[in-house]
Amino acid sequence: MSSRAVAVRYARALFEVGRDSGSLERLVRDLSAFADVARTSADFRDMAESPAFTEAMRAEVLGEVGGKLGVAPETLRLVHVLSENGRLAALPDVADELALLMDGEQGIVRATVRSAVPLKDDYRDRLRRRIEEATGKKVLVHYEVDASLIGGVVTQIGDRVIDGSVRGKLERLGESLRQG
Repeated sequence: MSSRAVAVRYARALFEVGRDSGSLERLVRDLSAFADVARTSADFRDMAESPAFTEAMRAEVLGEVGGKLGVAPETLRLVHVLSENGRLAALPDVADELALLMDGEQGIVRATVRSAVPLKDDYRDRLRRRIEEATGKKVLVHYEVDASLIGGVVTQIGDRVIDGSVRGKLERLGESLRQG
C-alpha cells in the first residue's frame, strides 16, 4: 500500500474518532504539532525509521515529546498506534490529510497564491473573495513570493492550478509556436 493510501486510511479513521468524540479540532492541532517535530527533527526521523530503536524505546521518546507538546492522551495513543504498526514515518502525511478532512467538514478550502512580488492587502482581499465566490467555500490563502514568475500570480486550490503568471504565458506561447 502506498504511503499516501496509508495516510488517507489513518486520517479517515482519526477523523471519525475525533468527530464522534467532539475532539476533532484538538486532535488536528495535536497531530499537527507532532508532525512539525517529525518534519523538522532529524533525531525524530532517525528514531522513527531506525531498527536500532525498540518499540519500548520509541514509546518512551513519543511520551516525552507528547508531554513537551502538551498533547491530549488520546492523541498520544494514536501516535503510539502508528509507531506500533511501523507507520510513524507517515505521521506528517496523516496530519495533513486529517487537516484537509476537517477543512472539508467546515466548508473550508486552502489555496496557495504565488506572485513575483509581495501582493498588497487590498489585492489579497479581492483575490480571496474571488476564490470564495468561485468555490462557494471559505478560503484560507497562503501567499508566497516567487521571483521566477516574472509577473502575475499562480493560484493553487487543491489539485487545481490557475497559472496567470508571465512565465506561464510565455511557456504556453512557446508551446503554441512549436506546435504551430
